[in-house]
Amino acid sequence: MNRMQRLISGVAVLAAAAGSCVLALALPHSEPISVAAERVVSSSEPITIVCSGGLSRTFENGLDVTEVTEDVRVESWVLGTKDGLEGAAPTVTFSGSGVAAVGPLAFEASSEAREGAATTQADGNPEQILLAGGTLHVASDGDLRGTAMNPCQSASMDQWLVGSQSGVGTSNEILLANPGLTPVTVRLAAYGSVGRLDLGSSSRVTVDAQTVQRVSLDGIVESDSRIAVHVTTDAGAVAASMQEITLDGARAAGVSFVTPGQSGTDLIIPGINATEGQTANLEAPTLRIVNPGTQAATVDVYTRDDDEEEELAGGQGLTVAPGTVLDLSLAGLSPGFHSLRLRSSSEIAAGVELHRQSGDTAPRDIAWATARPAQETGAVVTGPLHGALVVTPTTAGEAMVTATPIAADGSLLDEITVTVPEASTASLSLPEGAVAVVFRADAPIAAAAVTQSAVTDGNAIDWVAPFAPDSQVMTRRVAVD
Repeated sequence: MNRMQRLISGVAVLAAAAGSCVLALALPHSEPISVAAERVVSSSEPITIVCSGGLSRTFENGLDVTEVTEDVRVESWVLGTKDGLEGAAPTVTFSGSGVAAVGPLAFEASSEAREGAATTQADGNPEQILLAGGTLHVASDGDLRGTAMNPCQSASMDQWLVGSQSGVGTSNEILLANPGLTPVTVRLAAYGSVGRLDLGSSSRVTVDAQTVQRVSLDGIVESDSRIAVHVTTDAGAVAASMQEITLDGARAAGVSFVTPGQSGTDLIIPGINATEGQTANLEAPTLRIVNPGTQAATVDVYTRDDDEEEELAGGQGLTVAPGTVLDLSLAGLSPGFHSLRLRSSSEIAAGVELHRQSGDTAPRDIAWATARPAQETGAVVTGPLHGALVVTPTTAGEAMVTATPIAADGSLLDEITVTVPEASTASLSLPEGAVAVVFRADAPIAAAAVTQSAVTDGNAIDWVAPFAPDSQVMTRRVAVD
């Protein structure tokens, strides 16, 4: 087994410099990833998730002119288990080294960013194996104030990163991780409020085998208040996420990792959190829809609270022009957790920006929620923050969901069970000390973890997508770019 190789490129990532940096990944030697148009991982092949590192400072120091104590903390985890948390832990390696077994879990924590691949063998049924991991950034103050988890992911050939904006005050970096044994050519297509955005030479990026490449969009993408990026490959697969750091002058305005979401004509976005009181308008979520097609898309939006699904006021018959991105405020949602359902006349992708801001002049934190696939089992790393697993059924009828939180030492905490009525949303509050959660349901659900934590002058928020066994199914769509 190879250990993690050193930096291939020693160029540091800087604020306004457009470019990229490459990190080498070490994985167990295995057959190269298949590049067939559609395939399902068989029981004889390894299951792999790829971790592409943590948050990197891309603004130069000095933008925050006040003296602050940032108190930046970095923590990372990787875990593996079998559905049901029964029997011995699966054998999991991370970057070639074995992950220790803690009861039914393979579990490892670190105070450093996690770059590499976690791999295990399916042992007969890949649907029974759950992997999860990620690197958490927490800063109490300063330019990087807020929380942001970059979760480890399965590689894919077609991904949508719906979130962020471009221009002065925002720095965007796309992280591309190639777990394969051969280079992968990645196409990036950016969309904005009035159409396609020119990425120049950055529209085509070659990611070397077993590396993570960071591609800066700063100084490349023209200024736009709403963007989305389509990440595709013709052969091979990558894991993608987009780091966003935003400043409002010298004031922190949010850190986040935009993670991939589904595209389609019927989408569900779980884990939309609305607040109440004097900050409700400041903290109102914002729905973003991108239409990559050549014809206008007509979209109807529905909300799911703890009781039922209903039409979103002002969200029926929305017209999204071809090749454009539309934003819609979700101000007016009742306090608590919601899910959104979007039905469209043609294929779209969508996301929701969540906000936390204690006052007009206070710093802000953000998180981006994405459309999730249906799953019946899953696992997600949250970090030691106040968190909840938010779920909604994706088929007719109710769903019973059982969640097992994982403590910082890898031990299992008490199970939590909830029955979720049809077309509604429920949250399972995670206990203090939990850093991850494994869950299962008796019917398909869409799920996400939402976390909050206290920072200087308010709270921070994050939204984290779980690992789903269905993500081991790799499907290549017909490209529209």
